[in-house]
Amino acid sequence: MVSGKAKETDRDRAYGTLRLRALSGQLNEGDVVAATDVQAEFGCTSTAAMHVLWALAADGYLESNLRPYRGSLWTSERFDEYLSQMAVFMEIAGNRIVGDNPARLQKLRILRTSLDDLDPVSEAHYLTCVEWIHVVLEARGRRSFTELVSSIVPQCLLRLSWIAVEGTRRANMQCSNSRQPWWRKTASRPGQYPMDFGLACVLWFLMFWRAGRQAA
Repeated sequence: MVSGKAKETDRDRAYGTLRLRALSGQLNEGDVVAATDVQAEFGCTSTAAMHVLWALAADGYLESNLRPYRGSLWTSERFDEYLSQMAVFMEIAGNRIVGDNPARLQKLRILRTSLDDLDPVSEAHYLTCVEWIHVVLEARGRRSFTELVSSIVPQCLLRLSWIAVEGTRRANMQCSNSRQPWWRKTASRPGQYPMDFGLACVLWFLMFWRAGRQAA
């Protein structure tokens, strides 16, 4: 019987091979199947596996090839993986929400709670936005910033806007007789959908800040 440590080593080696192919730009359509096969064999997901899938997304495989696997990959049990990756994104963005700081980690746990409360349609779109954020991180080393802005960031902003507008529309229908301000007329929790507008603004700021630094 294979020990747990040996199994973990085999898993990391299999994922590591795929990740190296991703970072070198050598991934192809068949690697999606390879990544999910490894996940099924070892019964868990790792950061390396998600790096592979996001790199594939950067190469244009997101909609056509990852959709069949989304049901198994983006379930509520995987939110901890998203939180760890959001910490990486926030660190790179300059917020430094990483490490053992309990107050900062609690902010990430609150994000998980808000995702759990979303309806399935909004949840799928929200997670797609998170995917695109990581696509930017993965692809940044292999593509120029101009290409990223023109192809990836606008799609992320459009998806965020769809969630915010559609979510607010539904909430207004449910609370049409309420005297509450519009940002509290949400289907599940106050401020949920305006948060998406805020994230879109952060992305715009980061985009122009990076462009300004490159121009300088």
